[in-house]
Amino acid sequence: MKRRRKPPTPIQRFAKGKPCSLRIPGVCRTTPENEDVVLCHAPYPGRGGMRKDDWWGAPGCMRCHDFVDGRTLSAYGMTDTSREHWYPAIHEWQALLIEHGYVVIP
Repeated sequence: MKRRRKPPTPIQRFAKGKPCSLRIPGVCRTTPENEDVVLCHAPYPGRGGMRKDDWWGAPGCMRCHDFVDGRTLSAYGMTDTSREHWYPAIHEWQALLIEHGYVVIP
């Protein structure tokens, strides 16, 4: 049985086309139009393979997304140093969400 794909959330739509926040050296190849940038969900301890919350991620280009998801680790001769790439990108993303009213801190 084919799994139905859920429609994108407002935050996922907001991430589309933003600059890549992961910017992994030797991997990232964003274009000026950022047409292949989507929301990448960051690893979240204790939640296995489940999709994470939209605020716990960052916009990423297709190549960076493939890299952090482990689809192309060997292709670039690198290993994933998750914290090094994720934490600054998540911080940048959360600041943008707050700035645009997607996350409200009372």
